[in-house]
Amino acid sequence: LKVENKPLYTVYEVMAILDCSLSKAYKIIQEMNAELKQRGYYIVAGKVNSQFFREKFKLSEVEVNTMIDIEVVKEKVKEIRSKSNANK
Repeated sequence: LKVENKPLYTVYEVMAILDCSLSKAYKIIQEMNAELKQRGYYIVAGKVNSQFFREKFKLSEVEVNTMIDIEVVKEKVKEIRSKSNANK
């Protein structure tokens, strides 16, 4: 499965696309959403407009789809959540 035609990328997808940490992905999304909000767009916390994201990083949808696989993202999410629950 790929991220084709998704209007919003989640923090986990951003993390996978950029190969960065979860906290860095959140920071990038927060910065991008602040810019979008300033332009008058509605935003969703923890998600970013996929077209805007690709434009900012100069990526095509095809490039993003070669960089990310939803199944890999789902596994990373499970891993992060299990670590988080273990720390509680």
